[in-house]
Order: sequence, then C-alpha cells, then structure tokens
Amino acid sequence: MLDEKAAATCALGLFAESTGGAFMPYVDKVLDVLAQQAEYFHEYVRVNAFEALQRLALAVHAQFPSEQQQQQQRVASGAEAGTSGRHNDVSSQTRHVLDRALPFLIRAPETDMEKSAVAGAMAATAAILKGIGVRALTAQQLEKAAAAVESVLSNDALCQVSLFTAARVLCIVCLDF
Repeated sequence: MLDEKAAATCALGLFAESTGGAFMPYVDKVLDVLAQQAEYFHEYVRVNAFEALQRLALAVHAQFPSEQQQQQQRVASGAEAGTSGRHNDVSSQTRHVLDRALPFLIRAPETDMEKSAVAGAMAATAAILKGIGVRALTAQQLEKAAAAVESVLSNDALCQVSLFTAARVLCIVCLDF
C-alpha cells in the first residue's frame, strides 16, 4: 500500500508536467491532495509529494508565464515593440501554486526528521528556483528558504540533530543511574 501511495503521489506531478494545459482544471484539487501527502507519516510519500509539488509549480508556470515573459516572447518574435511599465514577476496562477507548495518545501529542514525528505524538499525548492528564477519566491519566502539552507549547511536541521540529541539524552540518562 505504501509503494502505491508513493507512486500515485509522484504520478500527479508527472501528469501535470506531461499534459500541460489539459491538467490545469485539476490544479487546486491536486494541491489539496499533495498538501496531505506532504505531511504523510512515511518519508517516501513525503519525498514524492515534494517532487510532485515542484513539477506542478513548473507546469503551471509553463502554462501561465508572467506578463513580463509574455512581453519578451512577443518582442523576440517581432510581434510587438518593447514597452516600459511594471510587470508581475510570476503569473497569478503560478503565485497561487507557489504560495501553497513552498511552505511545505521550505519548512522541511525544521520539521522533518528524515534526511531523505529534507533532501527532497531542498531539491524541489532548488528546481523551482532554477526553473522560474528567484522571482518565484516572495521576500519572506526567500528569507525562510535562506534560513532553511543555512540550517542544513550548519548541521542544525532537525534531521541532522535528532540522532545526536537522542544519543545525548540517552547518555545523560545512563550517567544518572
């Protein structure tokens, strides 16, 4: 049952990535499912949920590019001369998905005890940044992501200190006897 759940979770991201615009009517429903799977008790399911969230975000971004990207595409194709003005960094559809997905990915180092899950969340965040750019994150999300990376690099993530903490507590208890 666990393998099937993990595979089905992964498949949601692959469907979004592969079917393009045909998948877009299902984005909110899939976000609800992936949010549940991102908090599932087993790390295999969480890892697949993190990857699926990343694939979903990139798929939505591909279908709904920002106003600035659309303008650049029109200029590059010669369809329209460049204009000045304020542009949104990402489309509202992409922002909606990112606002739902990124909290799960960014908070993993402080809440997840499994190294594979934290690694999956960090890899998914990196893929989003690579695929969309730094504009994918709001200033607050960028600050939290930087803190998450710092915690992993300084060996302060929960998955890195939990065994040490447990061993330390065990030693203190043993010494008291």
